[in-house]
Amino acid sequence: MSDASPTVGRGYGAVDAWAMPHHQPIARRWTEDPARSHGLRLLGSDGFGGWPIEQTIDEMDRNGVDIAVLSAIVEADQVLVSNQEVADCVERWPDRFRGSVAVDPRQPMKALREIEHWVRDHAFVNIKICPYGFGYDTRPNSKLWYPIYAKACELEVSVTIQVGHTGPLLPTEPGRPIYLDEVALTFPELVIIGAHIGWPWEEEMMMLAWKHANVHIDTSAHAPRRYPERFVNFMRKRGADKVLFGTDYPALRYDRCLPEFDALDLPDDVRRKVLSDNARRVFRLPASASAS
Repeated sequence: MSDASPTVGRGYGAVDAWAMPHHQPIARRWTEDPARSHGLRLLGSDGFGGWPIEQTIDEMDRNGVDIAVLSAIVEADQVLVSNQEVADCVERWPDRFRGSVAVDPRQPMKALREIEHWVRDHAFVNIKICPYGFGYDTRPNSKLWYPIYAKACELEVSVTIQVGHTGPLLPTEPGRPIYLDEVALTFPELVIIGAHIGWPWEEEMMMLAWKHANVHIDTSAHAPRRYPERFVNFMRKRGADKVLFGTDYPALRYDRCLPEFDALDLPDDVRRKVLSDNARRVFRLPASASAS
C-alpha cells in the first residue's frame, strides 16, 4: 500500500466535484437550522463555526486540490448558499473555484433565466439539484425538473443530482438513484452526476453509470475509508472513467479525505482519472498545469 500523504492530490491537479463556501453568514444558516446541524453531526463535521475562504484555499494547497466546484444550495423556500455568494468566491479566485448554480424549479421561467445568467455571465459550470429539498413529489424524474435539464443541454453544462440518503432531516426517498434512469433515457445529451455515491442504493447508481454513457457518480459526503467495497472495485475497473472525487466540504475536510483516498491504494491511472481527469472532462475545465 502506498504511503498516505497530505499532498496526495498534488501530482494530479485534484478537483473537488462538490464543495461549499463556509464563511459567515453561510455557516450560521447551517448552525441555526436543527435539520442541517443534525446532518453535519452525523458526519462528525467540525464545520459549524465557519472560517474565511482563504483558510479553505490553504487546506486545498496542503492537499494538492487545484479546483473546487462550489455549490449554491436552494431547497424550497430556503437559500442555504446563494448563487451570488458562490460567484463572489469564483470571481475573486477564478483559478481555484468554479460555480454550480441552484434554482427553485417551482418557478420555471425565473429558474431558466437565472441559470442562463449564472452560466453565460459568470461562467458557472454546473447546475445543482437537491430533490429532497422540495418534498416527496419532486423526484429527479419529476417533470418539474425537465425544463432545467433541457436548459442544461442547451448551455452544455452538467447537472449534479443528489442521490442516496439525506443527512439533514428531510425526505430520503427522492434520492433513489433509479429515478435517474428515466432522465438519462429522456435526455441522452445531458451530462448527469449522481452525487453522494447513492448509498444505501449504491449498486443502483453503479448500474446506471455502467449503463448510460452520460451518467457519472461523485463521492461527496462519503469519507474514502467508508466507500462501500463494491464501489471501490467499480472505481478500479468499469467505473474508472465514471467516478468524480468530491467531499461536500466543509462537511468532510481535505485534510481527512485526501490521505484516506490515498490509502485506497488505487492504480495510478485510476487515481488520476477519479481525482482530476474525469471532473475536468465533465465540467469542461482546462488540463491541470500541476499534473505530472
